[in-house]
Amino acid sequence: MQGLESAMQKAEDIAEGARITTLADELGCLVMLPRQNPRANAWGCWNWFDGATVRGWGETAIVAAQVRAVRRKYRIDRKRVFIAGMSAGGGLAAVLGVRRPELVAGVFIHSGVACCAASSALHALDVLKRGADTDVAGIAR
Repeated sequence: MQGLESAMQKAEDIAEGARITTLADELGCLVMLPRQNPRANAWGCWNWFDGATVRGWGETAIVAAQVRAVRRKYRIDRKRVFIAGMSAGGGLAAVLGVRRPELVAGVFIHSGVACCAASSALHALDVLKRGADTDVAGIAR
């Protein structure tokens, strides 16, 4: 299970508020809490709108590599790996689910956006206010 952090919130705060780690302890599960590099985004958000990230590279590839490393180390079957994200973390979780489906069994998104919802970084804030500026239904198909 993985939790991705959102704007100005730390992954640990989200995990604590949602009681993810408590539940994981009770069920004997692992929780991976990746963090955005503070130099990568001034607000501490995942760059879900970045072209490379949206195509499955960039930050998507970084988190995917972390998931693979944890799966190898603990011998975890893909069918037991779920990604959860909130806000910008939800946006990145959506990208991981669409671009790297071989890594996970499912994705849970809270207050996030669909994969490829913004056509550029310039449009990202507008998308958060008004909705997708791309055909997300077409992307889903």
